[in-house]
Amino acid sequence: EDSNTTFNIYPVPASQTLFLEHEFNETFDYAIFNTLGERIEHGQMNETQLDIDHLLKGQYFLKVESEGKSYNKKFIKI
Repeated sequence: EDSNTTFNIYPVPASQTLFLEHEFNETFDYAIFNTLGERIEHGQMNETQLDIDHLLKGQYFLKVESEGKSYNKKFIKI
């Protein structure tokens, strides 16, 4: 992770929506993984919100990639 770039998610735990705090200047790739490392969802976005209402309750990892750098955050869906 690049410590010079801000990337945070909240609230954790979350039930319907994850809010992303970031400084990315462009559309970025994202992926959600379960605790087994299986990719559950992926795509591109440039938003500050990610709908997680459709996920089953449990622990997940959000990976985003922007400008050749990768950022990972753990979250819990309740």
